[in-house]
Amino acid sequence: MIEMGHQVVGHNIGDLLKCHADSKISLTNIAYPTDPALLWKSTASLIQTCVRLTFAFEVTGWRQQKYRLEKLEKLFTFSRKGRRSAYRLRWVNNSH
Repeated sequence: MIEMGHQVVGHNIGDLLKCHADSKISLTNIAYPTDPALLWKSTASLIQTCVRLTFAFEVTGWRQQKYRLEKLEKLFTFSRKGRRSAYRLRWVNNSH
């Protein structure tokens, strides 16, 4: 990148160049995705893609997409609540 900049202005690599820069700060509302949110979106997208493929290739017998999305949403809710929910989930699984 630096070499290209020197070529654009017509200077050699060793020459000292001066530049001016300006920055602007603006208030924005950016939501940074979390790992569980990315996992939720990608898995939900995968399930929806599978549904589309079953219709496109006329595959029968795969009707649980609504159930799977609901179960995925419950797991996502547990993961968002943090360690406390993880403890509850372990307790529930061990009691059965």
